[in-house]
Amino acid sequence: MQKHFKRLIDITSTLKRKSVFVLGPRQTGKSTWLKEAYPKSLFINLLDIEVLREINRDSKTLELKILSYLKKSQDKFPLIIIDEIQKMPELLNLVHKMIEEHKTIRFILTGSSARKLKRSGINLLGGRAGQFVMRPLTLEEVAESDYGFEELMQYGGLPSIVLSESPKEDLKDYIQIYLYQEIKEEGLVRNFSNFDRFLSFAATTNGEQINYTSLGNDAQLSPRTVQDYYQILEDTLIGIRLRPYSPKVTSRKLSALDKFYFFDVGVANYLRDFRMSPLLNEQRGKALEHLVFCELWSFVSYASAADWKLFYWRTHTKLEVDFILENGALLYAIEVKYGRKPLKNKIHGLLSFHDEFNHSKPIVICDTNLAFTENKISYMNIIDFKKFLWSLR
Repeated sequence: MQKHFKRLIDITSTLKRKSVFVLGPRQTGKSTWLKEAYPKSLFINLLDIEVLREINRDSKTLELKILSYLKKSQDKFPLIIIDEIQKMPELLNLVHKMIEEHKTIRFILTGSSARKLKRSGINLLGGRAGQFVMRPLTLEEVAESDYGFEELMQYGGLPSIVLSESPKEDLKDYIQIYLYQEIKEEGLVRNFSNFDRFLSFAATTNGEQINYTSLGNDAQLSPRTVQDYYQILEDTLIGIRLRPYSPKVTSRKLSALDKFYFFDVGVANYLRDFRMSPLLNEQRGKALEHLVFCELWSFVSYASAADWKLFYWRTHTKLEVDFILENGALLYAIEVKYGRKPLKNKIHGLLSFHDEFNHSKPIVICDTNLAFTENKISYMNIIDFKKFLWSLR
C-alpha cells in the first residue's frame, strides 16, 4: 500500500494573498501534508515539549528564530508553519505583529480546536488569514491504494488507520488517546463521565435530526447540557451539523432541525459498537450513508471557491432526501439506499422533491453494478458517484 496520499485540499491561491489557518481533528494528516507540500518552510511544532519550553522560557525566542529565517529565505513569500497553535494561542499576537511588519511573510497555522482559540480572547488575525479544514481521507484520495470502499465504510479515513495493519485496535487507541484526551486536556467538560455517556448516545443517533430533549432523557442529562456537548463536538471539529434545505419558495412545511454527523465513519462506528467485520445489513446502510456524507462534506470544503452548499430535506409529513447539493442553479438530490435498485416506494421523498424542484437532478446511490438512468433518476454505486462528484470540482 502506498505510504502517501495526494490530498485534495488546496490552499495555494489563498496563500498567495494572505496567511491561512488549516484546522482539523488530530491525526487527519495536516502536519504530514504540510511538510511534504512546503519543505522549505520554517516548521514550529508546538506538540514538541522542548519547543514549548524554549518559547515559554523566553518569549523572544520564536520571533528571533523567524527573523533569522527571513534573512536566509530566498522565497518571494517566506513561509512559517506553526503546528497546533491552540497549544499557545497567545502566539497569535506575535503572528499578527509580524504580518503587519513584513508584508510578504506568510503563516500557516494548524490546530485541532478553534474553540480554545476563541475562548482565549485572542483575535483570529482579524480577517488577515483564510480558514481551511482538513478532513479524513476521501474515497477519491485512497483511489490508488489497496484501501477501498469496504475498508472506509468499516474503519473510516484517518491516515493512521488507513495505513494500519490492525485498524480495529488502532481505532480504539485513537478514540482513547486523541478524542477523549483532547476533550480532557482542553478542559472543555467538567464531568467527563457524563460526556462519555453522551458520546455513546450521540453516535447511536449519528445522521439523525438533533433532539436535545430526547437524547438528554436517554443519557440522563439536561437538554441544555446536551446542546453544550454538541457545540463542543462541533468546535473541536469532531462533528458537523447538516442544515435543512429551506428554499425561499416552497409549497411544503419543512423541518427546521439540524442533523449531526461525526467527522469520520470509523470513529462513529466504534462509538456505536459497529465493530464486527463485515458489518451487518442495517449497519452497512447507516455506514454507507455516513460515508457518502463524508465524501460530500469534503467535496464542499475543498471546492469552497465554487460555493457548493450541502443540506438535507425533510417535510413535516416525513418525506425526506438524504442530501441536497446546491451551487446556484445546479441542484442535486441524493438518496442513499443499501442494496440493489430500491422500489419506488422507498424513494418517495426523492420523487416528491423532484416534483417540486423539477430542475433538480435526482440520484440514488445503491449497490448497482452499472450506472443507469430511469425516469430521470440516475442510479449509481458509490464508486461511480465518487467519480461523478469530484468531476464537478
